[in-house]
Amino acid sequence: MYGFNCSKPCSSHCGGNFKTCFKDDGSCNEGCERGFQPPRCDTACAKGTYGQDCKDNCSEGCSGTDKDCDPADGTCIYGCVAGYWGSKCDNNNCPNQICPMSKPCSHCAGPDNRCYDNRTCMDGCSKGYFGETCDARCPNQTYGLNCAQRCSQNCGGQYKNCDHDGTCVDGCVENYYGDKCDESVDPKDVAAQKPSIMSTLGLSVLLILFLIVVVVTSIIMFYVNRDSKEKRLQEGSTGGIDAKHPTPTSSDGETTNMTTDLTTDMSEMTSSYFTDAEGIRTETGSNESVFDLRSKPAK
Repeated sequence: MYGFNCSKPCSSHCGGNFKTCFKDDGSCNEGCERGFQPPRCDTACAKGTYGQDCKDNCSEGCSGTDKDCDPADGTCIYGCVAGYWGSKCDNNNCPNQICPMSKPCSHCAGPDNRCYDNRTCMDGCSKGYFGETCDARCPNQTYGLNCAQRCSQNCGGQYKNCDHDGTCVDGCVENYYGDKCDESVDPKDVAAQKPSIMSTLGLSVLLILFLIVVVVTSIIMFYVNRDSKEKRLQEGSTGGIDAKHPTPTSSDGETTNMTTDLTTDMSEMTSSYFTDAEGIRTETGSNESVFDLRSKPAK
């Protein structure tokens, strides 16, 4: 299978036992069966060519305007011109100057491909051919025994042609698959896949944006924290701490201001205390210290 949603089958004429193809464009992994054109192997060889990948040319000894031959084995469909013989009409050395019957049996039915002297097939025509001598392919859009069946209207291409067994030679129209393009894909399923794909893409974009925001935020916080630490270090170096006794730092390298804070608190408490003591001496008119006043018993 290949294509969107793996909705198209690989050609039944792909080479190899498993007839596999590349999932993106349907090209056969192991080439084509004889008589079919690469890369998808879904089209028979053009008139005048045959064989593996259609690399061989039909013999010049083939009769007919196009020198047409069987695309698989090169057998001349309309027999040989005068002076040539053999199934491929590639032998012009007639024994005893008399060539054998120049027109062998064509696409006769049956295992032996038998025909009468006038080349009329004994058992009728093989699938995909018609006429008394079974040398004409079925008209466009027909196939099968005596060309009695119609190619699927879901076959691709302008003429919707199919092979002798009903296989569409130009693939299928949209939403259909299978050799005969007789199996359909529900349009609802196809439509449901599109939002799913868009949702996946949207989530991917959001995830990428989130990661970008996290990275940018981390970078900004790094620089902000670094600047803040440098500022605290500068303030600590000018905060009156004795240069001979440097301020201790925390285990993560951040300078602590514990000593500075304790010194400030003690200064404020001492100042407040002596202010209160001075007020007491003023009220009592005595020069006794606040400690003496507080220790005297009440009168």
